[in-house]
Amino acid sequence: MKKKINFEISFLVILICAIPIFLLAFVIQTNVAGIFSFFLLVYVSILLIVITSFIKRRILNPLNQLIQATKLISEGDLSHQIKSETSDEIGELMKAFDGMREQLYQFEQEREDFIASISHDLKTPLASISAYVEALEDGVVEVSPEYYQVIQKNISAISNLTQQLSSPEHLKLNNHNVNNWVQELIKQIKIDQPRAVINASVSSSAGFYVDPLQLNRAIQNVLDNAYRFSVNFLEIRIFEQNNRLEIKISNDGVKINKDQLKQIFDRFYTNEENNSDGHLGLGLFTASKIIKEMNGDIKASLNKDIICFEISLPLGFNNNHE
Repeated sequence: MKKKINFEISFLVILICAIPIFLLAFVIQTNVAGIFSFFLLVYVSILLIVITSFIKRRILNPLNQLIQATKLISEGDLSHQIKSETSDEIGELMKAFDGMREQLYQFEQEREDFIASISHDLKTPLASISAYVEALEDGVVEVSPEYYQVIQKNISAISNLTQQLSSPEHLKLNNHNVNNWVQELIKQIKIDQPRAVINASVSSSAGFYVDPLQLNRAIQNVLDNAYRFSVNFLEIRIFEQNNRLEIKISNDGVKINKDQLKQIFDRFYTNEENNSDGHLGLGLFTASKIIKEMNGDIKASLNKDIICFEISLPLGFNNNHE
């Protein structure tokens, strides 16, 4: 970064020193003290005006702008943009400050959207539970397993919400047998969604370095998404390729386009207008975060109404782990 302010100040210092020397040399040669005094007075006056103008324009005005912006931020106003007209050190400071303000502004917008979303998504299942409990208490409806199932469904929705809200804990990585983990995953899928088509082929001796609890959480988030939307097609393929564990989860019933596909791993993104089941758009975001922290990768592709999530994790034991 160019030191423009340092250069300008250095130039002023040279100007301050050089002009009196030239005037003094002139007086010595011409022996005209009165003229020297007059020129010196004019010079000092002009110099003071130049220095004052420089300090005000390049230092005081930007600092005053920063002070005003700081006051607005302290009052909760993050929408006021800080404009810099220079590229010197003070200009860079103002740009950096405005970048910080912009990040805080985006974070505040996300926070407000989050509060609005959680308020709405909690209100719906709670209102449903309350209505059914009141109906049962007042004897308006007869006690039946159907009503208990509806109440349980709404309780599950609230539970799902709280699970989505919790951030991934610090990963506890360790060496694990891939085949054992895959077999446990298959058992769980068959219980949760018996109609799912599962194709799995992994080596009995293959291993990987993961946190199984957090990995299960990540995979379950993707599976929950597939369970929720699938209508006639749900397939899970698990296999080894290029020394990596590949997991492909495909389902139909998707109602998003390719532009929206780029956003599905964003925090709080959801394409559901009627979000009565309590989905904040955190499940896929959390899954992506967990998998990437295990040096894995996750991506999604779309073919008409079928979406395919491809999860890839490195195989191999960590010999440095004790």
